[in-house]
Amino acid sequence: SGSGSSSSVASQRPPGPDLPAARADGRFFWNGALAEPVLQAGGSRFVLPFILGFVQQYAGIELPRCQASHPTDGDPGTLPASGSGPASAKVTLTLIARRSVQRAG
Repeated sequence: SGSGSSSSVASQRPPGPDLPAARADGRFFWNGALAEPVLQAGGSRFVLPFILGFVQQYAGIELPRCQASHPTDGDPGTLPASGSGPASAKVTLTLIARRSVQRAG
């Protein structure tokens, strides 16, 4: 029956802050203007924010070893002092960028 389904929809809890549109940062919400009427009508559960960005990984980049002027005792964040260990360290660089809606192009 039609009344059962309408009462079921009416009893559902309103969309909360855990929805993507509620969590989206307005600076990067590219379809925000298009979604505004839907959001104002309470349809945030139907809005998926679009974010323009870029992700790239560069593996095997070699960085020269640091010349520690004050070697630390067992600090894992410090490379070995001069004369011990490898001449360089291989790292993976991950670049994550988002384009603001306030930038043209």
